[in-house]
Amino acid sequence: MEKGILTKEEEKWLAKVGDKSIKLKGFWEMVDGLLIRVLISLIDNLLLDKVVPEGWKNHLKEAVRLGKARDKKGLEELLDEQFDLPFFGKLEQVIYTSVVNFITAKIYAYVDSLDLTTEDVDD
Repeated sequence: MEKGILTKEEEKWLAKVGDKSIKLKGFWEMVDGLLIRVLISLIDNLLLDKVVPEGWKNHLKEAVRLGKARDKKGLEELLDEQFDLPFFGKLEQVIYTSVVNFITAKIYAYVDSLDLTTEDVDD
């Protein structure tokens, strides 16, 4: 059984989105994709897996699913959705909601930027 909420493939895809949305120069551009992937994996496996109860709607996983499907309308609806996270305190809810909405917006921008005739979002 995989650790975390995201599968390894979803983590890899999300890291690709992060890498494409962050533009660095030189050495840092060569390693930023790897660093983003490690960061995503650590957050997913060591934090999200422990704080989000099993069976609860996971907005991050849903954002990745919608992004891979190129579903901009679904991403827009997810951004408009109010989170109900009773297992978090108020501050944790604000932080979690802000981070997930930021990532969802980056996924939306990535999908919106694709030339759908030549780029494959799933690679």
